[in-house]
Amino acid sequence: MLTPGEDEARWNVDQAVEVEGYVAEVKPGGIESCNCHAVGLDGRDTHIDLTSDPMHDDPTRHVIVEVTPAWRRAMARRGLDWTTRGLRRDLLGRWVRVRGWLFFDSEHADEAENTAPGRERDWRGTAWEVHPVTSIQVLPARPAS
Repeated sequence: MLTPGEDEARWNVDQAVEVEGYVAEVKPGGIESCNCHAVGLDGRDTHIDLTSDPMHDDPTRHVIVEVTPAWRRAMARRGLDWTTRGLRRDLLGRWVRVRGWLFFDSEHADEAENTAPGRERDWRGTAWEVHPVTSIQVLPARPAS
């Protein structure tokens, strides 16, 4: 997902994906249109920043994967803690495999290296996300390339 170059048309939102990476950050998402501009944390997504190389952590090489409030509630019904706090506790600094659906987040296309290269305010590698995340697996070690 981080291959350099304009990537807006590289994939489509009808694709399910599996992505592996190192969890560099877990934090509440911003106030965004996809969540009806919810202000409270319960109504906002959880952003998980994945990187392929934790030793050279550059935000413009991050892929963002997002846990939505609906999936957080679904996992709670299964006894899993997918709150932002719980995901941060369980995932930060670990290698993971996530599954979900591709989503091109046009609200952030001007803040991604592939769609707005070299901009000082770029904080992600691509505007493509895994959103929503439907499965998270902690891996025992760095996956083989």
